[in-house]
Amino acid sequence: MHNTISSYTISPMDYKKINILVAENNLSNLLLIQSALGQTLYCVSHADTVDKMLKKLQEDTFDITIINLNLKDIYGIPTIEHIVKRHPELAIILYTDIFDETIDIEVIRSGAQDYLTKDELNNRFLTKTIKFAIERKAALINLKEFKDQLSFEKARLQEILNIEEILNNITDLDTLANFTVRVTARMLKARKCSIMLIDEKADELYIKDAVGFVNNIVGQKNPSGSPIANSVVQLGKPLLV
Repeated sequence: MHNTISSYTISPMDYKKINILVAENNLSNLLLIQSALGQTLYCVSHADTVDKMLKKLQEDTFDITIINLNLKDIYGIPTIEHIVKRHPELAIILYTDIFDETIDIEVIRSGAQDYLTKDELNNRFLTKTIKFAIERKAALINLKEFKDQLSFEKARLQEILNIEEILNNITDLDTLANFTVRVTARMLKARKCSIMLIDEKADELYIKDAVGFVNNIVGQKNPSGSPIANSVVQLGKPLLV
């Protein structure tokens, strides 16, 4: 996949140095990349094998990696897929000496952001490609987070619908209290939860059901003099603490 080159202005945000890991065993290619990038905006590290690259990725944080698909210990697209799986936050650019259209398609399917040839490792094209690759990876991460959140909310909605159906079929107070306190604790991710009812005749609250407590507190009473009891009795409404 090739980007169309157009002029652009570097914003102040772009002056934060971008950490790049280059996986290359050919010294002339490495020097070509280093020369194209310079040292003002980029901090370039180097590994001459995939194994060494993976170790560096474990030891340090990189914004992007540039990988020569002709490395001796690289096994084509499966190796790239392995890297993507282990470092899903990392932007990846691949390159070869000669353009191969079949590789171009497979690169995107593997999870890499772009594919270049050696002739495109010049300053203007490479820096533009790096910028786009990092932005593309960030957009993909944001999209995944959005989808995950959407799936979570969908699951919560389904749980609420299921709860409503169960509640409609509960006919006794003990079962209702037991179900309510457990569902509330689960949905709020609370370690402890109890439900209190008002005994209007005795002018006090008593614990109807509870989960997460070491001792059995069901049946314990809170006289009207206690702050919680006063609030509930005076308002006549439930209180969530």
